[in-house]
Amino acid sequence: MLRAAISTALLLAPAGQPAALGAAEIADPQPGQVLRGVALIRGAADHPAFDHYEVSFAYEPNPTASWFAIEAAGGAAVPGGQLASWDTTQIADGAYQLRLQVFVTTGEAPLEFITAGLIVANFVPLPTASTTPQATALSIATASVA
Repeated sequence: MLRAAISTALLLAPAGQPAALGAAEIADPQPGQVLRGVALIRGAADHPAFDHYEVSFAYEPNPTASWFAIEAAGGAAVPGGQLASWDTTQIADGAYQLRLQVFVTTGEAPLEFITAGLIVANFVPLPTASTTPQATALSIATASVA
């Protein structure tokens, strides 16, 4: 499964100046996780030239690269914490991907992080502990009638 397209980017700085680091990471949910109801998306969206970040979802597989915004763009950097909340009851059960993009004011391509292999299962019943029926032995007595 695809875990991360880009988790941390190193930007080259002019000679004599330190390079700037930026972070784009989805820490939770994890690949393979089953989601129901409102899922909290946690991670980091930070950069020295931070402008905004966006969290979106796509069906999996995603051959057309079609992404759908989860919430309005985040206007403040998040060095670690909640990025968005995703109401999964508004979509069909199935396999999905999440994408975090961190946009910068310098005009460079956004930092990007993709978590694939998420399962939305709002309408599929939860597995329950089943009881196995016990076999009961019956003995039938026959009486002789004289």
